[in-house]
Amino acid sequence: MEDGTAKVGLIDDLAFRFFGRLIARQFVVFGGVPAALERGEELLRRGIVPTYNRIDEHVHSKERIEQILASYVEILKTMNHTNRGNIAIKPSAFGIDFGPFFFARTLKRLIDAAAGKYIEIEVDAEDRETLVTVQQMLNSLAPKLPDGVILRPAFQMHLPDKVRQKLISECRILDMPIRIVKGSGLYNIGASEITDEEMLVRYRETFRSLLARGMRPMAATVRDSALLYELATLARNDRITADQFAFQFLDGLFGRSLAKTYVKRKYRVGCYVTFVDPSAPEEWKGYIRRRIAFGRKLLFGE
Repeated sequence: MEDGTAKVGLIDDLAFRFFGRLIARQFVVFGGVPAALERGEELLRRGIVPTYNRIDEHVHSKERIEQILASYVEILKTMNHTNRGNIAIKPSAFGIDFGPFFFARTLKRLIDAAAGKYIEIEVDAEDRETLVTVQQMLNSLAPKLPDGVILRPAFQMHLPDKVRQKLISECRILDMPIRIVKGSGLYNIGASEITDEEMLVRYRETFRSLLARGMRPMAATVRDSALLYELATLARNDRITADQFAFQFLDGLFGRSLAKTYVKRKYRVGCYVTFVDPSAPEEWKGYIRRRIAFGRKLLFGE
């Protein structure tokens, strides 16, 4: 088992070493905010709503958090009708490691900058240990949102039942419009606790429940065409029109063809525009290593 893991790690490392930058160009926008907005304009012309997501991982300084916040504020100030989209933030990049109130204050500054912009701020799910704390902070901010701003947390379907029920029952995550994601399948985090079929059942049930309550969910996937077809069929059978939910993809090799397909079918489609800021030029590396591992798992199942 250890030998197999070592071989897989070596393959991923070699792929990154020889093809990392080439692969990165397929998934990541370099050049900071101006380049990200240019990519967003291209997507909008094709009927796809961009979600701007700056890559920053393992943020351990308040100075870096200020830089990250400044990038998003720049997007809000610069954005116009040709590239208008949404924003996605990581709790770690907004200071959750410095405590929940620091995170909430940082996010509140972004919310204030977004007032009147008519955008959504998507909050990614990262460390399982902080999911409940982050949601509690979102709950405290949600009643005071200015006009034109929506908070949309990500809800992972692979979570162990205890965490899932706490998010639903105590944190009322389903009272907010959410971004439904399968969760971590790359490193099997949580996968041993539920089967793939159980996870998909949760995905479908959560999607249907939110539609029934008029919550306008966003269904996110990298490339699961069968799941998207099933969700679209479910909505149609329940006489839910396509403007009451959205499908979201990653910008890159896996999502482009599916996004194009669903735009043609008149669905609302969104796409992550993941960008690197010049102030943190190396941040793309960890992200691309995960994309390489994900692609290897898709192709070879390991």
